[in-house]
Amino acid sequence: MLRTMYGQAKLLLGHGKEGSHLISISTEAHRTASSTATNFSVQPQPKQQQPQQPQVPKAAVSRARLARHLELTWRQGSASHFPLTWLRDNCQCPQCYHPESKSRTVDWATCDVTIKPKDVQVSDDGKTVIVDWLDAHNSRFSAEWLHERRFEEDARKKWLSTYKQKKHIWGSAQEENFPRKRFNFSAVMSTDGGLLQWLLELEMRGVAILEGADSDESTVRKLAERVAFIRRTHYGEEFNVKSKSDPSNVAYTEQALQLHTDLPYYEYKPGVNMLHCLMQAQGEGGENQLVDSLRVAMQLKQNNPEAYKALTTVPIDWSDRGVEDGRPFQSLHRAPVIW
Repeated sequence: MLRTMYGQAKLLLGHGKEGSHLISISTEAHRTASSTATNFSVQPQPKQQQPQQPQVPKAAVSRARLARHLELTWRQGSASHFPLTWLRDNCQCPQCYHPESKSRTVDWATCDVTIKPKDVQVSDDGKTVIVDWLDAHNSRFSAEWLHERRFEEDARKKWLSTYKQKKHIWGSAQEENFPRKRFNFSAVMSTDGGLLQWLLELEMRGVAILEGADSDESTVRKLAERVAFIRRTHYGEEFNVKSKSDPSNVAYTEQALQLHTDLPYYEYKPGVNMLHCLMQAQGEGGENQLVDSLRVAMQLKQNNPEAYKALTTVPIDWSDRGVEDGRPFQSLHRAPVIW
C-alpha cells in the first residue's frame, strides 16, 4: 500500500515545463518508492571557527559617470552599465522600498519614467553610490547590491545558476546520472543540511529517494510539512493507493499502471508527488517505473521536431471524473501535452 500526498513547489522544484518530480520514501523493512515538494528556508551548518581575516568588500566602485546610462568602474578594473529607468525603478530609499517586506513601493502612475539624474557620487570607501535626480529625489545604492545585479553576461549566468540548479538528464544512455543516491529520513527531518542536499537532488534529477522512515501513515505528512504546504486535490490532501472494489481511479485497481504524469487536468498542478510505501506487494509486481520526461521531450525535439511542435502547441482536453469518499468530482483542463 502506498500513502500519497501532493505538494506545491515554488522555488527550487521543477524539471521545466516538460517534467515533474517524485520523492521516494521507504521504511526500514520495505524498500520502495515515494515523493514531495517545495518552499524552504535553510540555515548553514556550523563550521569550525577560522582565524578572523580583515573584511574586504565584495564590490567597490572607483568611478561613476553619467551618460545615457550610469557607468560604474569597479576597483578591480571592470565596468558595468545600468539603465537610468531601471535605477529609478529599483530605488532603495524608504519612499520607494519597504525594507521589512522587501518590496518596491514605487507608484508608476505618478513617476516620470523619463526623469534623468543631475549628479552621481561615490562614497570615499567605494561602497555606496548616490544618485541625485532632477526632481530632487535621492537614491542610495550599495555597491555590492549593484554588483550582484550587473547586466553583464557573467553576472546573468551566475544568477541563473543560483536561481536554478543545472538539470542532470538521465536514462539508459546517461546511466551515470541515474538517481541512485539515497537519503536518510531522520537526517532530512532533523538537520537543515540533510534537507538541503535532498532538495538539491530533487531539483537536479527530478527524483529523490528517502530510506529509514517508519510505517506510520502520518509520516508522509510530516515530511511534506517539513518542506512546505500541502496541495489539496479532489482526492484530498493525502490518500491510500490500494486495490478497491469500486475504484474511482485506475491507481486503485490491480492492473499495472502505464507511465504517466499525475493530475494533468488541473490548471494549477502540484509540483511534486510524495509516495510512502507502507506495505510491499508480495510475489511478482509492485515495482516502480521512472522516466526522465525532460529527456524524452529533448529527444523528441531533436529527432522529430514536427511532432514536438504539435505536442507543445496543439491543446487537448485533460479530464477526470468520478466519486471519491462519496463526493462526485469532475476536472477539465485544456493544454498541450508538453507545456
